[in-house]
Amino acid sequence: MRVSQLHPVKKILVPTDFTEGAKGTLLFAASLAARIDSKILLYHAIHVPVLNPHEIAIAVSPEELERESFAHLEALREEVVAQTGFTQIELHAEGGMAVEQISSFTRHHEIDLVVMGTSGAHGVGGFLFGSNTAEVVEKCTCPVLTVPFGVEFEVPDKILFATNYADNDFQSIYLLTQYFKVFRPEIVIAHVEARGNHTVEEGLMEWFKKQVHTNIPYDRIRFVLLKGNDIEDALKKHKEEEGYKLISTSMRSRNFFDHLTSRSLTRKMVNHSSIPLLAFHAYQSSGTPVF
Repeated sequence: MRVSQLHPVKKILVPTDFTEGAKGTLLFAASLAARIDSKILLYHAIHVPVLNPHEIAIAVSPEELERESFAHLEALREEVVAQTGFTQIELHAEGGMAVEQISSFTRHHEIDLVVMGTSGAHGVGGFLFGSNTAEVVEKCTCPVLTVPFGVEFEVPDKILFATNYADNDFQSIYLLTQYFKVFRPEIVIAHVEARGNHTVEEGLMEWFKKQVHTNIPYDRIRFVLLKGNDIEDALKKHKEEEGYKLISTSMRSRNFFDHLTSRSLTRKMVNHSSIPLLAFHAYQSSGTPVF
């Protein structure tokens, strides 16, 4: 299944640290990119070791580190091409700290989506997994899709979007429908009623529902109001009951995001989720409505 070049995701950045987990993430991204007619920019941030001046060591030149990095990138590309047949993979490597370099690279190369691995429920992974992935989710201005270790690509026929009724959620939901409309998924918009007034919560949900239906041209959207004192637990239970292939939210829903994806909880959700998590950063750009 392929779509036209009008699809909003044209460039997918996949950072790698050359671990098995990172290779799995690249395979996931290649399967996605092949279906939405995107290209992948495979990226490695070269870590330059700082030597203790009291130790005797042979320093590796930056040029040698760069050559080694590109050799590893080329080998990884060849392996993925052999397994998937997907060939639209560009190679990039540069020195610096991973999180800062990835964030800068997304801005300078107009990246539409970052796909990164997480340790997930398995609790294993290399340098880019865990805290670094959570840092990229927080600092990147473009959407970031985190993929748990060992999760293979499945067509996302059912997606959960967690909302706190923030204005920028409308833009995130719009982008979500555009990113995945080729798959025609059911998008379920959920709000957790945590210690709130049920009548008020129902009224807010009805208002939000009308706004979505009025402004977003997508006909497979369902709304649910969940109850629970703990937002993460309520979403996790609902996610497991419904069998979602993807969960998503907006990074700038500050009140909600302070609960769902604050620094501490971001790491729990990113690192322990069993399905991919997509975080949007709402911003105004040409051709993207801001409601």
